[in-house]
Amino acid sequence: MMSLSVVEENPRRARHMLRLSDPKFSIVRRLMVFSIILLLIWLALGLRSGLAEYRYYQSVRTLEPQIWEKLGSPKYLKIPMAFVSPKGAKLLQSISNETVRRLALQHRKAGVQFLAYVVLVLLLAIAYFKTALG
Repeated sequence: MMSLSVVEENPRRARHMLRLSDPKFSIVRRLMVFSIILLLIWLALGLRSGLAEYRYYQSVRTLEPQIWEKLGSPKYLKIPMAFVSPKGAKLLQSISNETVRRLALQHRKAGVQFLAYVVLVLLLAIAYFKTALG
């Protein structure tokens, strides 16, 4: 354990050393590290999905200007709504440019992976709390 001289010299250090030797502290620390890792993965997948979406929208805007015009030249927050509307979906299916098609596929893939990760983490959290509390 600790010598009595450490406690007499610096009681704050003694409390800190006792806390580090506590097994509960180790579990809390591991959970914090695990949570940070999950959060970083979530952030990376979210950024990747957002960038794929942006590149897709910009490719339609620059490489398929006639379709962009038919969508109503949407701006800012209206862009995603124009792409998911029934009219927009029909127009986007008629795209012939291979670059735009490839970026559309990447956008869909990144979005599905992001959502799958969120669902997986939520299911793991539910299972963890059910076992921890019950």
